[in-house]
Amino acid sequence: MPHSVLTRGRKMVARLTALAMVASIMVIGALPASAAPIDTSATCPSSTPSAGFVDIAAYSAAQQLAINCLADYEIAIGTSATTYSPQMDVSRWQMALFLTRQAEVHGLTLPSGASQGFTDIGAYPASTQVAINQLAQLDITMGTTATTYSPADPVSRWQMALFLTRLLDAAGYTLGNGVSQGFTDIGAYPASTQIAINQIAQAGVAEGFTATTFGPGQITSRVQMALFLTRTLAADNVVPAGQGFVVLSHNGGDEIITYDDNGTSRTVDYTPGTGFFVDGVAATRAAFAAAISTGDLIAWSGTVFRLTNVSVTGGLLNDVDIAGQTYDIVLPTGATIVDDADYTPGGQNVYMVDGVSTTVAGFEADINNGDTLAISGAGTVASPRMYHLTNQTVTGTATAAAGPDFSVRVGSGATLGVYTALGTDNITVGGTPVLLAAFNAALTNGDSITYSRKGGVATIALTNNAPTLVVGEALWGGAATNVVVAVSGTSTVTLDWTADNDGGAWDLIRVNGAVATVADFAAALTPGDVIRFRDSDAATSTSSLLELVNAPYSGTAADIDTVAGTLSVYSFGASGVELDTVEYDAVDPDLGLTLGVGGVLRWQVNGSSATMAQFETAVAFGEANFVGNVSVTKVGNDIVWNATTS
Repeated sequence: MPHSVLTRGRKMVARLTALAMVASIMVIGALPASAAPIDTSATCPSSTPSAGFVDIAAYSAAQQLAINCLADYEIAIGTSATTYSPQMDVSRWQMALFLTRQAEVHGLTLPSGASQGFTDIGAYPASTQVAINQLAQLDITMGTTATTYSPADPVSRWQMALFLTRLLDAAGYTLGNGVSQGFTDIGAYPASTQIAINQIAQAGVAEGFTATTFGPGQITSRVQMALFLTRTLAADNVVPAGQGFVVLSHNGGDEIITYDDNGTSRTVDYTPGTGFFVDGVAATRAAFAAAISTGDLIAWSGTVFRLTNVSVTGGLLNDVDIAGQTYDIVLPTGATIVDDADYTPGGQNVYMVDGVSTTVAGFEADINNGDTLAISGAGTVASPRMYHLTNQTVTGTATAAAGPDFSVRVGSGATLGVYTALGTDNITVGGTPVLLAAFNAALTNGDSITYSRKGGVATIALTNNAPTLVVGEALWGGAATNVVVAVSGTSTVTLDWTADNDGGAWDLIRVNGAVATVADFAAALTPGDVIRFRDSDAATSTSSLLELVNAPYSGTAADIDTVAGTLSVYSFGASGVELDTVEYDAVDPDLGLTLGVGGVLRWQVNGSSATMAQFETAVAFGEANFVGNVSVTKVGNDIVWNATTS
């Protein structure tokens, strides 16, 4: 999605609920056992531009992104045009500027900034004085006394907790109950401060230095504040203007929207909605439902739902079904379906191919996987629905090759197909015209394919390549002799580990670097493992290879049921696959985990041996919706579950 910047004078125009938590800790200091770091990827996407600060290169990627993100929202402007001064302490006057700028991004209207009686701020610029007074008007600061703000004092971590919880409260965010998060070093502080510290940890905004220490008296640096502030934005579901989740489908009867969350389909129910907006204008629930279509953007905060209509102005066609008169459109930069529809709906339709008007039959004769399609109009006589097809020549790598059927993985990572070659098509292999049978014999995964279709006839050029080594991640699922491997974005390959693509035995099988048998491979295989494979290819005298490297199957855990011995786990590894109920106190054949001879179930906490009860304690914490880190892998003949809390 195109990235645009929210300016300080603009109200927040898009919010969304962050449903996935990152599995890695992103700031200095360990995470308290009772909180998970909030996912800031929607608030601060990887496309966030650099602010040009030359003094942040030595910091982690997460810290640099947070700093650049604050600059992108114009919350922080640096100590100069090229420096951010990440290790400098945050003073209370700087905090006032940070927080008032951020309040606007949260959608708050700033008050007048009239004097609130602080007598120690007169030496500061007028803009700083206004910001301090606005914080007091918003009840985000009470001052250090009734008449002093102490602008030069540094901001301690306990003060930061109060500032941020009050800001979130003003923005309408529902804070946690403030129950103890296990910090043993905050007891000397007032009850309100202890609650704020616990609430900020519950929200995943701030972490402790250890599982039991928060360091309330420690001074907050500018790099730490960047992390705190971006996580506060994420807690309130703030995203850059014009961004949101792509709508995949809509069930109006149940008021359920299916949307794409970074390659994973999820749903949101807008039945409890109290506010609806379409393209920035307030709408009724009925008008909101009527406006939803695939490819639109959906964002929400609490019970307020915002829809941005997106016209499908182009995209690669995928899964074209001429008989069924349907198609998908995928994003040119990935494999996300943004439109799944038919091209002969009721209403007034106009068809064009390469800029020339045609009939639906002419449209069908030219439409093919890899072409681009732009759609406009409402389908009425006054506004006919226009299908603008542009024929494209597609070049990519053959995958899922099976006789005349093949898919093509293009450079963007999208896999287009399946296309079935016909005897009437113009086919060449290595530049030489061939019959369909010769094409079928020559076609293998990894070959280069160029094809286009016009007038019902495809032109297909095949170049035999030695099969490349495919590297991916084993996913949960598949038949007894199959493993599903994620190899590129959301693209997957179903791999038969008992035979290569020719149906014969694998020429070489390795497990963790050692030569192995099919039985060894099956015994070692668990989801999350790294799979490397290469098909055999007689045309290039290439032998087949199947290799497995054991890796933990890890992600975020939630909804633990200690009685049933189950928990839910989400977003494993790079695949983004979800696995709902997992048994951690028994062999789980659904997960593909089986004990070897003499093997046992084992549990760990932070990599150290633990009892099952200690494992449960590490992920339960008495909160039904707690999300923490968990991994499971096979070690020798044992199955080992590990909970990470720090």
